[in-house]
Amino acid sequence: MPTPIAPDLYIIDGQMRILCAPMTIRATVVRASDDQLVLISPVPLSDDEIQRINDLGRVTAIVAPNLFHHLFIKGALDAFPDARLYAPPGLDAKRQDLTIDTTLTQDTDPAWADVMQQTPLRGTPKMNEFVFFHEASRTVIATDLVFNIDRSYPRRTKAFMRLAGAYNKLANSRIFRLLIKDREAFCASVLPIFEWDFDRLIMAHGKIVETGAKEKLHEALARFL
Repeated sequence: MPTPIAPDLYIIDGQMRILCAPMTIRATVVRASDDQLVLISPVPLSDDEIQRINDLGRVTAIVAPNLFHHLFIKGALDAFPDARLYAPPGLDAKRQDLTIDTTLTQDTDPAWADVMQQTPLRGTPKMNEFVFFHEASRTVIATDLVFNIDRSYPRRTKAFMRLAGAYNKLANSRIFRLLIKDREAFCASVLPIFEWDFDRLIMAHGKIVETGAKEKLHEALARFL
């Protein structure tokens, strides 16, 4: 179900598997105007969840935030046929079955510019993640930039995240670091995130950081700063 995190900000948690390890996956819903919603990183949605989202407003934008989080885009587009699809550079080649209406850029898109900012993570051509900032709630919305998997997760998940170097702490995984092909560009692209005045951090996998997120994210990304 859509869970309210702050006014005009909601999350929906789902389940998936990464190399046989069960993993939570999270979508974020942002109200862009009175009746328009932005759905970031869709998860599998039940009919009841689709109805609950429709009760909140009209989904007019569906965002694939990086080149990995596209598996459930088709289902979201079927559920919300009036929505436009926003995606990072490269997804058109990876998912030729999808019609991408807008390719994300450095500039915050007008569809959500009144409530949310965006910035790209550069130097990772196989990932091309975009990070968002919901200003009213002082919340950064990331995807795979960091994980936050604690002891409450299943044994296989914990074992996988130990191997990835991102267990029981907010951390950038070894898998993500392997995808960095231009370290200088990536380091420079991380800096704008810390210009935002944020206190909460939502990521796709793991526990939300409800407070003190700026300091904790700085520590998690210290090697790049």
